Amino acid sequence: MVDLRGNNGGALNAMARVATNFVENRPIGVAVNRAGSREPINAEGRPAIPRTPVVVLVDQETASGAEVLAAALKEYQVGPIVGATTAGNVGIAEPHRLADGSAVQITVRRLLSPSGAQIETVGVQPAVPVQLTVADRERGDDPQLARALELLVGNVR
Repeated sequence: MVDLRGNNGGALNAMARVATNFVENRPIGVAVNRAGSREPINAEGRPAIPRTPVVVLVDQETASGAEVLAAALKEYQVGPIVGATTAGNVGIAEPHRLADGSAVQITVRRLLSPSGAQIETVGVQPAVPVQLTVADRERGDDPQLARALELLVGNVR
């Protein structure tokens, strides 16, 4: 199981290393600069974990590199995506200092799925939508995790 819930991204190279375990030596996304030039983001190397059935958990707080990873795992049909639609917040920003000492971040590249599909503002749609409510959390229940485990157990023969 890959639990990307609450994961707001991180370094793209780290995400690519994780992806290697599932989609070795394939593009996991595309970075597009302001001029429209496309640069593939590749998973390179060999998996460090054995191949087993996989379910991917996502929620509305899954963003940036984690969304690109979820999109790649979905497009390559590594396993079902379970949970809620992701944040739709992908891009590579660079900070720029202003004269008053403050800074602003400017998006310099946007990220697309391996097939070139837009993720920004759209997010990654789960194949198995399951909401996790405040009431669920208050009770200590996790219906997203429970459904993911049901799917995994169903894959074990």
